[in-house]
Amino acid sequence: MFASKLGEQLGLPMASVAVIDVSDWLIQHTPELRIELSGYTVPCSSGLQFGSRYVIDPIEGQVFDYLPETMVSRIKNIEDFARMLVLDKWAGNHDGRQAVFFRSPRARMYRAAFIDHGYCFNSHEWTFSDLALLGVYYRNYVYHDVTSWDSFEPALSRAERMTWFELWHCADEIPRAWYGGDTHGLRRLIETLYERRSNIRTLIEDFRHSSRNPFPNWGLTNSRRRTGHQATGQANTTTNSAPAVEPLCLFAKPDTSKSSDSAVRTNVSSISRAAFPVTLSCKA
Repeated sequence: MFASKLGEQLGLPMASVAVIDVSDWLIQHTPELRIELSGYTVPCSSGLQFGSRYVIDPIEGQVFDYLPETMVSRIKNIEDFARMLVLDKWAGNHDGRQAVFFRSPRARMYRAAFIDHGYCFNSHEWTFSDLALLGVYYRNYVYHDVTSWDSFEPALSRAERMTWFELWHCADEIPRAWYGGDTHGLRRLIETLYERRSNIRTLIEDFRHSSRNPFPNWGLTNSRRRTGHQATGQANTTTNSAPAVEPLCLFAKPDTSKSSDSAVRTNVSSISRAAFPVTLSCKA
């Protein structure tokens, strides 16, 4: 949850999150709130749980976990993949960057949203390895338009200017029980994030100079980059005459990041699923 709140401060497209007060009644009357373990089921725990909205109401739109490269021109906010690198490198995401793509039924263009930040801060370890290929999307085409440090704005400047108090505010909504009451550990994590602000560019540079060569257009002007796009589009026209196949639908799952107190509490039992579609991260 801490990573999600940081992403909101950076202006990144992420699912809205909240601490949800899950009642015993809801668990008893919701068969889906069961965890299957070796042939038997265990009910989820009641109390404060992590809740994440779907990026779009499943009744009103479609969500996909994959789009082929041939459909890159239909991703309206492709530039947000570069901006997401700011958070993933700053927060030490030890997983690959995960994203979903969604649209309303009548829309032609898709939008990307970023999900599953549970391995930021190396999950429950709260450590940072800073390997070049950690926390990045698995396909380079999403970084094709990166040409300079301007491609990471405004997220980069917002991260570098974030104050100590703003970091604490991002952590303040997480219930104390979720991090075992370890306030000293949380303080050290926030201190580390505060110090790492000045190292974000170096971490992105390490990825830039990695074997992936993720930013092939770095340093190119807009006109030269557009020429490259036209050549690529012409090549795709001649070699990919078959229409793109729509991928299977998959709804987003939330992250399990952790942080501090004073929860935003919502009684799920009083909210209809259509009005507030969420996925819950519940403990057995």
